[in-house]
Amino acid sequence: RFFDALSGESISGGRVTLSELGKFKTDYEGKVLFEVPGLGLDEQFVAKFEKKGYITSHLNVTVLAGSIWFNRFSISPIMKVGQLRVVLDWGDEPNDLDAHLVKSGSYHISFRDMKIWKDGKAKLDRDDWMEYGPETITAEYIDPRANYEYFVHNYSDRGETENKNLSKSRARVLVYEGSQLLHQFMAPEGEGTIRKV
Repeated sequence: RFFDALSGESISGGRVTLSELGKFKTDYEGKVLFEVPGLGLDEQFVAKFEKKGYITSHLNVTVLAGSIWFNRFSISPIMKVGQLRVVLDWGDEPNDLDAHLVKSGSYHISFRDMKIWKDGKAKLDRDDWMEYGPETITAEYIDPRANYEYFVHNYSDRGETENKNLSKSRARVLVYEGSQLLHQFMAPEGEGTIRKV
């Protein structure tokens, strides 16, 4: 399923090419349905998403025990060159994961401080606290001399730092810049409620 990273709405009419499986179009719910023939218990393939106005994205898809391990992708609308957008999606548990973008010595974007104007606008576009996401942060300007860090915080379990719910959340972080998808990260294994991406 494919969603708009800013609005959280389903993207219909998107073209999805699944390596070696065929070409599909997203329906009104933003989903494509397909068979997964001949794949083993733990296989990976690439889904290419395309739609006018959105960043063409090559997304890693994992199949575990015959089903897709995590089937939600939030796609960014195209931005200006130099703009950065970081998008967090996750599963149905825990309910509330929070995105944090920190520019060392300058600002910290999160649900507590959603907009900054110091050196160009940076903002939390979406704060989703009822599972799945997306939580989206956009920075209009990135200083090439500055240090930026991005964190995911399991706010639902903030008082229980020794649990593994963040690792089990199926959290995925997509990093977009201008008109391209730069990076994609999955939640690492281990305990803790805060992870630096």
